[in-house]
Amino acid sequence: MWHRKVPEFGNYLKDMPEQQRENRDYRSDVLTKFLTGTRNIDALHGKSFKDTFQDQEHSKAFLNQLEEKQFVDLLNGINGILRDKRSKDWGMDGKSVMLTGFAETDYPPHENDKTALLTSMYEAMGRMIKADREIEDLATLLSVSLTSIHPYADGNGRTSRFIYDLLVSGTNDGWEDRIKELLSEDGSFDLDTSPTRVNPYLRDLVLQEEGVTNQSVNGKPLSNLWSDLPISKLPLQDTISPESKHNFQDIYRHDDQFAFAAVSRFLIDNGHQFEYTKEFDNLVNIDLDQLLPTLNQNDIDQILGNYWKMKARRVELLIDCIENPTTTAYNTDRKGNTSSFLSRLKQHTQ
Repeated sequence: MWHRKVPEFGNYLKDMPEQQRENRDYRSDVLTKFLTGTRNIDALHGKSFKDTFQDQEHSKAFLNQLEEKQFVDLLNGINGILRDKRSKDWGMDGKSVMLTGFAETDYPPHENDKTALLTSMYEAMGRMIKADREIEDLATLLSVSLTSIHPYADGNGRTSRFIYDLLVSGTNDGWEDRIKELLSEDGSFDLDTSPTRVNPYLRDLVLQEEGVTNQSVNGKPLSNLWSDLPISKLPLQDTISPESKHNFQDIYRHDDQFAFAAVSRFLIDNGHQFEYTKEFDNLVNIDLDQLLPTLNQNDIDQILGNYWKMKARRVELLIDCIENPTTTAYNTDRKGNTSSFLSRLKQHTQ
């Protein structure tokens, strides 16, 4: 897609002080100068970048004619330049990592699911364009979904903010300065493309689909996982691979509700729904100290598979709630006022 060789910039960057190379303002300058200085981007069909995105009408027309490969290449190119990567290294390199923010700690979907989720995002965009949805909705779909999928090892937020602002505000006078602000260290305070405001609702929908909500034992709710041991000492069998042990410990430590759902689904599927429990005064938990010594490698793999399936499903629901905001499940009632998940997401981006 990008025929002009970015190593021209790469060679220039080699001569710059390390501190300047790491400066986000500088990377923003490199990106905007590259985009405005070339007409050799396949998806633009010979047009200049500024003309293509001069206003919302032109931006929407561009999205409408964009093929999926061009769409992915565009994302990869923007992210690659922002991260000072050579063009041969552009692409999805975001393996499963933990994301820590002010409001939540979270894991994005498994790396094996990210390509399919990007395809789902692209296809939803096409349907929304045919339905003549406003550009702000399209920009929200692309930016928030991209942040949630997290296809890159770094720069997902910056790439998402760039896409959103480009589609909504265009390349009018002063756009380079505006982009520099959004791509700075504090850019997420000006434009937050994270799905944080709706993630709890989407998680609850996933758990409902999996049939792991509203479980009870002796009239007490089954609510979480429990162990009397430190996480590093969980009684996993010695035959479990170190990687699987580490992954299970991590999701238990950092993502307890999805971890609980994954274990619950495993127990239901194997006919042991209420067999390993520990009762407290007002609730019941799944007792890992009883359960884990009975599990072999295949069992742990099944639990981890359940977990990653649910994480992918949450992104699918995120995409769907933006495409179909009037669906009853995607609306909440707060103090007598009904609001859609989409409206909550757009509060972040306006």
